Amino acid sequence: MASKLEQLDVYRLSLPLIKPYRLSFIEVRDFDTVLAYARDSEGQSGWGEATLLTGYTEETIEGSYRLACETAEVIIGLSLKGASRKIESLTAAAPFTATALFTALEMLQGAPLLNVHGGARVDRDVDGRHRLHTGSLLRPTFHSDSNGLPGWLPADPVSLC
Repeated sequence: MASKLEQLDVYRLSLPLIKPYRLSFIEVRDFDTVLAYARDSEGQSGWGEATLLTGYTEETIEGSYRLACETAEVIIGLSLKGASRKIESLTAAAPFTATALFTALEMLQGAPLLNVHGGARVDRDVDGRHRLHTGSLLRPTFHSDSNGLPGWLPADPVSLC
């Protein structure tokens, strides 16, 4: 029996940078990110993310988050292949959104390219909470998991659909 997508949580994050930097079309002060957590019926899980920079595409963080939440509602319960096909239909109009969702599915399926060594990583503490280890660009403003969110998500602001 084919594995089915059992859970797809979508988070909207705004990660403030210690030092803003300038691109040709925008000054970046925060990483506005859509984060997706997927789990299948066999207990495999994966994470995906997309940091939106409006100007590269027409996508905005508000539109991407809304589309990711709407898509999650539609694809939960589908086979992984069916969920992937639905996400694929988003790629032309919403490539950042599709990337966050696709990457979560690819990671839960064990894609070897997503087994990254070095850089940012998520570790599970002895008490079961998650901790995110990042480079020096992000302010270390992380909270515990008292709100039911993964413990390494930044405290402010986090949205979950």
